[in-house]
Amino acid sequence: MMQKLKHARALRIAEYAVFAIASAYLFLHTLPRAWGTLNTDFPNYYLAARIVHEGTDPSRAYEWLWLQRQKDHRDIDQRVIGLVPITPFSTLAMWPITRMPPLVAKRVWLAVNLALLIASAFVLRSITGLTLSQIGILIEISFPLHRNLLYGQYYVVLPFILAAACWACLRQKRAIAGSLVGIGIAVKVFPVLLCFYFLRKKEWRSLVACAFTCVFAALLSIAVFGWSLHRIYIFEVLPWTLRGDCLDPYNLASSSFSSLLHRLFIYEPQWNPHPAFAVPWLFAILHPLLQMAILAPVVLLIGRVTRTDIQDALARQRISLEWATLLLATLTITPLPASYHFTVLILPAAILIGHLVEARRFKLLAIVAALYLAVGYPGWNTDSVDGLFALLHVPRLYAMMLLTAVSAYVLRGLSAGDRDVHALRWKMALAAMCIVSAALGLQHQWGLFADYQYRLPMPQQSLLAAQPQSSDDGVHFIALMPDGYREATTHNSFASESSVLDSAVFVEDTREDQLSHAFVAGQPADGGWIESVTQNSLLQSRSNQIFRIEGAQSPAISADGHSLGYLREVEGRNQIYLRRLDLQASYEQQITSSSMNVNEMTLLRDGSIIFSASTKTYAPDLYRVDRNGIVQRLALGEARYPAVSPDGRWLAFSRFQQGAWNLWLLSLATGKTQRITTAPCNQIEPAWEADSKTLLYGSDCGRALWFTAVCRRRILP
Repeated sequence: MMQKLKHARALRIAEYAVFAIASAYLFLHTLPRAWGTLNTDFPNYYLAARIVHEGTDPSRAYEWLWLQRQKDHRDIDQRVIGLVPITPFSTLAMWPITRMPPLVAKRVWLAVNLALLIASAFVLRSITGLTLSQIGILIEISFPLHRNLLYGQYYVVLPFILAAACWACLRQKRAIAGSLVGIGIAVKVFPVLLCFYFLRKKEWRSLVACAFTCVFAALLSIAVFGWSLHRIYIFEVLPWTLRGDCLDPYNLASSSFSSLLHRLFIYEPQWNPHPAFAVPWLFAILHPLLQMAILAPVVLLIGRVTRTDIQDALARQRISLEWATLLLATLTITPLPASYHFTVLILPAAILIGHLVEARRFKLLAIVAALYLAVGYPGWNTDSVDGLFALLHVPRLYAMMLLTAVSAYVLRGLSAGDRDVHALRWKMALAAMCIVSAALGLQHQWGLFADYQYRLPMPQQSLLAAQPQSSDDGVHFIALMPDGYREATTHNSFASESSVLDSAVFVEDTREDQLSHAFVAGQPADGGWIESVTQNSLLQSRSNQIFRIEGAQSPAISADGHSLGYLREVEGRNQIYLRRLDLQASYEQQITSSSMNVNEMTLLRDGSIIFSASTKTYAPDLYRVDRNGIVQRLALGEARYPAVSPDGRWLAFSRFQQGAWNLWLLSLATGKTQRITTAPCNQIEPAWEADSKTLLYGSDCGRALWFTAVCRRRILP
């Protein structure tokens, strides 16, 4: 007896020592770093809330260059910023702190996170039976948590919400559990898979509460940000997010089924020139098949628990293990997780460890602890490699698969002897979901890679190439580089090459972001304009260094070079201004009214302007304004990116249909339109070459959402 007491006391001392060391690392290393810097993700949430708070129209907040300009104007110390794939609702938490400077706001957010960590520890103690020090160790040795705090991400909030939902389930508070899961879905989409739990249990009150909460969250978010931003999220951002294509899908750092299968089977000229097998249809079939192979067994293990059973300790263990296993499966099949996503792993790991400690299954406990550390370990080699070597660079995926398998094995032990009379129906439904997903994936690939043949060289480090423009020396575009946005040039001597070569591209060396430019097609580049952005946008003439226009952005030059149009923000909405360049004394003239928010424009030879704009009534459409200021809506559908040919006969533009922006052509003489491309991806920002027959445009086909490459294609004989 005395020996056991001594052993227990030694374990407690060791436990307290580990807790003290882990706490010291958190409070003396991670928090000071997080406290003193802005990193990657917090500015995304903060800026989205701040621009609305200041009265700026947020409808273009998902566009990389537009949001970068807003960031620069507010002097936020972060090189590159982007809102994709963040939900609009998740930024609302920043609303009360947007009046504060960014770093002060992050410190307030960190304080909130620490309070939620403490609250989560008490909730987990109630669910698992572990001591606070044991839960504290589990929290503090989570490397994803440290990365989450450094970046100012949301993955301390989410485990608290989901832990509270599990606690509510254990106490038969079904409406509360459903509402909490609904909040989790509104914050980050992937908790939607927890609805399988409610469906299997036939907990309709939870499902109704979840749906009601999601609708309420959506209405609240729409009231703050407006419908336009949400329409873009629902119809453009969300589908790419669910496919795993919202960010670089070939990046093995995500260690997901999606990134691994992209790397193995899908060819992309810049990001994945050497797949193991260039067989993209295998991705469409294997991705949903592997996801369902993880999810389906877990869903089928979830059993029916009656109200009278809930008082039984074994039933309570089973419920918590069902939550843990389903959440582990969800994390395993998430398309493109970042390291900080696995802060959520604290909840299922605590439940599983608590059960194994109580059951005294110490061998399994050691395996679970090792896998928990392996998932969060930051030193794995996840470099992007060619061919089958990619299989060796996704260790976190394998650790998550094993952890899910162990949890399912433990849950199955508690479910032994149960018989589910509806199992066949569920198997058929899950199989149907897998087949439909594969069919949709195959359909999505139809024509997806057709424009590879038109690609121009890009800098190897460039993530996107926007606004292609033609001059006498080559093709100019705005490239997203690791240190910001820079103008780059693909010279004519390399323009016919399809391979991606750094030597073919010249990138401007400047400290400021360069976010837009304009050239006369085929004319010397010295006659163009460039927008440099710091706390203000500045249009600079390349031919006359003294000629500058303050507060102007997104320039457009007429084909004769006599007129310059640009946008200026007025009361939070972009308006067109026009200036004559062939007159010595020229003053800018405002062309559009505040009822419109202008996106892009093109100048015609007759002095009129065709532009894309959105209003409170209409989604973006094309309009024409003549010299007398009379505005006519062209009614071409949801359309953007107008570009008139140098000969004045044709207008190229992009039109949104069936979830993608594709290129169209309008005859300015007859008014007839014809579709140029039919790809299930975005082909945007057309620009004409001097022959009035060849188009330059940006395409994200086979890449990530709006991470465009430049294409050159002759469309007229």
